[in-house]
Order: sequence, then structure tokens, then C-alpha cells
Amino acid sequence: MTHRFPFLRAAVGLAGAALLLGGCQIEVNEPAMPTFSTRLAVPLGSQELTVDEIIEDQDFLAAGADSVLAFSIEGDPTEVSLDVDLSVNLDGADAGTAIGAIRLDDAPPLGFGFSLEEIYPGASSLPAGPVVLPAFDFELEADGAAIEDLQSAELESGTLRLTLYNELPIAMSGTEAPARISVALIDPADGTVLASVEFAEPVAPGAAATATADLAGLTLPGTVAVSLTGGSDGGFASSGLAPDDGLAVEVALEELVVTAATAVIGAQSFTESGGVPLPDDLGILAARLGGGSLDVSLRNDLEVPCTATLTFPEIVLSGGAPLALVLDLPAGGVSTASTDLTDAVVTAGDGTPLTELGWEIDVSTPGSGDGYATVQATDRIEAQVLPSTLTLAEVTGLIPEETFVLDPVSESIDMPEELEGLTLAAAALTLTVSNGTGVGGRLAAVLIGENAAGAVTTMTADVEIAPGGDGAAETVIVLDETNSAIAEFLSFLPVRVDLTGQVSIGGDGVVGTVRAGDRASIDWRLDAPLRLIMAESVVEPEPEPLDLDEDLRTDLREHLVQAELTALVSNRFPFGAELFLQVGPDSTSALHAPESTVGPLWVDAGVLDPVGGWTVAPTESPVTVALDADDIRAITAEGAYFAVVARLPGTDGAAITVRVGDRLDVRAALSAEILVQE
Repeated sequence: MTHRFPFLRAAVGLAGAALLLGGCQIEVNEPAMPTFSTRLAVPLGSQELTVDEIIEDQDFLAAGADSVLAFSIEGDPTEVSLDVDLSVNLDGADAGTAIGAIRLDDAPPLGFGFSLEEIYPGASSLPAGPVVLPAFDFELEADGAAIEDLQSAELESGTLRLTLYNELPIAMSGTEAPARISVALIDPADGTVLASVEFAEPVAPGAAATATADLAGLTLPGTVAVSLTGGSDGGFASSGLAPDDGLAVEVALEELVVTAATAVIGAQSFTESGGVPLPDDLGILAARLGGGSLDVSLRNDLEVPCTATLTFPEIVLSGGAPLALVLDLPAGGVSTASTDLTDAVVTAGDGTPLTELGWEIDVSTPGSGDGYATVQATDRIEAQVLPSTLTLAEVTGLIPEETFVLDPVSESIDMPEELEGLTLAAAALTLTVSNGTGVGGRLAAVLIGENAAGAVTTMTADVEIAPGGDGAAETVIVLDETNSAIAEFLSFLPVRVDLTGQVSIGGDGVVGTVRAGDRASIDWRLDAPLRLIMAESVVEPEPEPLDLDEDLRTDLREHLVQAELTALVSNRFPFGAELFLQVGPDSTSALHAPESTVGPLWVDAGVLDPVGGWTVAPTESPVTVALDADDIRAITAEGAYFAVVARLPGTDGAAITVRVGDRLDVRAALSAEILVQE
């Protein structure tokens, strides 16, 4: 495998130049002439290569923690609108109520009187003074009397309370017929008996007795009369009889509850409740409305005016009071109302998600005043909630699962050539998810990499994201070589990386808060400290011309007695190498068909930290090179090229780490003894 490493190339090239000029000893046999030798000290200089120089033109290489050289990509962020549907479509509802049975005010009692002459027709012929009356009986009927403020009524319930006043000097009624008195309440229009009572015990002179009857189910006319049947067992009237003696009957109609009536209607009130169904896709526990109105129409079927208060206990207006619509309804009329619900709050008081917006309707009427009105229990107050759409600005409740696709983002990478063929031992994908909604969820991210050859690899990440509170919540997810395949992904050396995927929030039984305009954003970055696992490989830099001038080449060929090259290579990089100096007549042969090869010359790696895998001190490698005659011929050939080929033995699965401050220094000097002839 062949790789190109500029930072090795410079170091190896410098070492090669020094090695080419290494010390050598050559025996020269020529005709004896006066000769002498001289030694020349030729400093060859020094060359260094630092990590700063390596990363100077690399946009994706930088110094990270502990000065470790890191490969880093910060991708463009991507956003997604968490556009949960926060509209609530109200289908409308009828909030009507029938008034039901009405309680009438008790009318004043009715009085009926029966004179002595009607009761005992012969009384006027009796002598004055004490008298003994024989047993007698009677059948009497009084004229009708109008019930105050009532023309007719169909009774659901009521009580007839009838009191008999005995204003005679003897006991009236008895335990047995015909003396037992019976009183009937009758309709004088047709004589229909409405109700009746009996007095089974005698009523003493000057005393009164009361009996009651149930009026439920009766139709009560506005005028009633009473009939009186019965008598007396007779007796001694010690004071005699007086012209104004007689019987009186008082009729009290009490607690009349009517299902229909034409009457003077007093003040009434009644209450009903119900609800407007809510859609079941959001289980609302609390919500703030961003817009919409509640529109109602009320119709009054009664012949009396009413005031209706329609209350929605779960809707609280901005002032803190429940929504209450108060409408004045004329008799037989219609009234409408509309309320803007912006900033109103809907709250489920018992902590159970709302399935409807409950309503309560309270209706009151002052009655008909002094006039008559006809009412029936089936008369209604119709309160219709019209269909509308409410927009929720914020809702807390059971949030169903919804999935939102991320806008894909792409990042092009100028992948360093130096990484070709190497395996990254460590890498990290850092995803920072900013969740603007109050519901947790999951991020399913897909990383797609394409390398220079057009091959594609993918990596997926499925992680939980935290719900936001008053502000966005940040979830930082770090996927590294211990919990993902990110190191393998980057070792693929992608030149383009695409991030796509989706965000899901909510789900069965998930309670949270969502708001209109909620968004999620994902920032991402890839980091790989240059912890490399190096396989065995060969580094072949570009050959360089020797460019020795003619005089130097002539001296080296003809007059060199001895030359020594001392080179000191100081290596702080975390890898060593075997160096081979190769010389050929052209650049191609210098690499692949050299005429001279010197090596291997081993350059040790720097002193490594056993934990971090980086160098903590340089290793210095002294080099001394001697050249034979074949080497001299190759070196002194006109137009010769040289190359320093490095073989990297690999790290045998161990990772090495490159840090800022790593460097390679080469210092060389040539000491040459030249033979001079006179």
C-alpha cells in the first residue's frame, strides 16, 4: 500500500540529502606525484517539520484537548417545525332546557258559608230560647268562587286543605251516615267533583276541623265551588238558635306545582347542564387559546321574559373568572352572543383529560307581573352553541405521536490525504438537540457519507430527547467509538456527509406541553483525535534532483579521500520508520529501479505516554553513512535523482496520537578529506 505523507516527505527528503553526502573512504592509485590532503567542513544545515505546518492548509485539522491533533467537522444546523395541529373544531351543541313543572304562588284561601236556614230549614219557626233539636241531614252547594291569579292549571302536585267551622250551638257531623259531613271541591261549570274530604268525628259547637286531599293529576279551573252533605245527631241548644248561626268552609289550595297553567306567574328559576364535545385527538388537561370565539344563540319559548346565564366552568377568561354569557330574552324572543376567547384558559379541574366543554345554564324570570301567562312544562330555553374552530396557543395534555422529517443538510469535506489507508481508533459524533416543545421524544438521525471513489456508507442514531420547560431543552448526545460505529464511519474517509432523519414526539399516554410555533434544531459535529491504527505501509515521496555542480562531482569522483556524514534525527512523532536512500538517473528509476540503495536506516519514534499514546519526549537517532564506489558513480552521474523511501512497520493494532508540538528535526554536517595534487 502506498500513501503520501507530506510531513514524512520533508523529513525523509532532508535525511536523504544528508545521507547522500555521507562520509566515504576511496583509495586512489595514480602515478606518483606530490600530493597533500585537506579536510573541508561543509555544514549541510537543518530542517524541521512541525504539526503546525502540517495543519496550516488543512481546514478540518485543529488542536483539541491536551493539544491532541484532531480532525473536526462542524456541520450546518438543521431545524424542523414541530407543527402539532392545535386547532379544535367544535361541532356545536344544543344546550337547551325545558322549564319543567312550575310552582305557583299560593293563592289566598277561599271562603264559603252556609246559613242556619239552609242547614235546618225549619229553624225560623222554632221558639226562642233553649231548644232540643232532633237529628237532621242536608245537601248543600255554594256558589263558585274565583281562585286569585289563576285561570286554569294542570297539576303535577298540590294539596287541598279544607277547614269546617261549626258556628251552631250543637255538634255537627257524626261517625255514621247520614250525619257524617262530606265536603267536595267541584267545578261549577259542569259539577265535576275535583276532590272531597270527610269529617268522621263530631265537630263541637264553636269548633273547627281540618282535612286534606291530594290534588295531583287534577285540572284545576279558575273558579271552584264546594258541596256539603251530612247532618247532625241533634242535641240540646241551651242558648237557643240565632239567625247568624251556620257553617263555614275555608278552601286553601297549597303548593300547587303545575305542568301547564294560565295564571299570574311569579318569579321562577331553573337550571340545566350539558357539554360541547371535544375532538379526541388531544387529551386536554390545560390549554391557552390563541384565537377563536364562542358563539351562542338563545331562544325563549315562554310567554314571560327571562334572563339566561350560560356558564362554561372549564373556560377561564384572562380576568380569572369562568366564561359566563348573560343574555336577556324577551318573551318568545331570540338573543345571540359572541365571545372572543383569545388568551382564555381551558382547565380540566379534576386532572382527567377533557372530552367536552361543560356548560351550565341558569334561567330566571320575574314572572308575568299582574298579567296572565300561559306556560307549559315543555316550554324551552334553547341555547345553541354554534360550530366554530378554536386555535390553541399552548396545550398540556395527552399528546399523540407525531413525526416530523428533518430538512437534510450536507457538508463537503476536504479529507486530508494523510489519512488514506489509516484506521481511526477514536471518533465522536456530537448531536445537540434543542427541543422547543414540552414533550419528550426521539431523534432518528441518519448520517450518510460518500468517499472520493463514490462509495456510500451510512450510520444511524436513535436517541431520546428531553422535553423543554419554560424554554428549549438541550439534549447533548455523544456517540463515540464505545457506543457507535462513528470511528468506522470516519475511517471510510467521506468527502461529503449528509445528515437527515426525523424527530418524533408524543405517544400513547405521553403527557406534555406543546405550543404553536414550537421548533427543534439539531447541531452536529464530528471529531476524531488523530489516534491512528497504522497498518504496514511504504511512503514514496517525490524524487528530488541532486543538482551537484560539476566541480563537486569531479572532486567526489577523482579526489575524495574520505568523507563522513553525521546526521542527527530528532523525532517527536509517535511513529518510527525505516529509511532507504535510493539514487537513479531519473525520477522514475530513483523510486522503482535505483542504481544505488543505502539502508535500511532506522529512525525511532518519540518516547510515548503509555496511557495517552502520544509522545512526551523526542528520540534522537544519530546516523553515519559510508558510500562505496558504486554509490559514488550513481551520485555523481549528471542529472541524478534521489528519493528517500520510508517503510512504516505499522502499530500492530495499537493506536498512536498526534499532538501539537510533535516535530521532526534533521541536522547534518559533512566532513570531507580531499586529495590535492600539485
